[in-house]
Amino acid sequence: MTCHTYVALLVVVFVVAAICCIPNFLLFKDYCERIAQLEGRLSEFFKLATDEGGLNWFEIEQSGKILSRHYRKFNDDKLNKMGDELWKWCLLSTIFVVTFLGAAIFVGETACN
Repeated sequence: MTCHTYVALLVVVFVVAAICCIPNFLLFKDYCERIAQLEGRLSEFFKLATDEGGLNWFEIEQSGKILSRHYRKFNDDKLNKMGDELWKWCLLSTIFVVTFLGAAIFVGETACN
């Protein structure tokens, strides 16, 4: 396979992965709203100040707590289901990023030289 084929394949894989992130981003928004309701912090959730990625500080805080499974302390079945789904996607995303970067380095080092 040529360098152009490898690069095109990497671009297609990246685009498919990005499209898969959209429903998970929407699920994350629902998850954060549910946490805010349970903690009585809806005003923090609805603040308009955001970072470059469009997340407010409450959402940034919650993104860090997903991997520690902080949501389990509420004993809420719906929240546990959303949290478990997001936890799985966080792990899969990490694996994907590492694999994608490894493949990109491989293509850059071997196929395109």
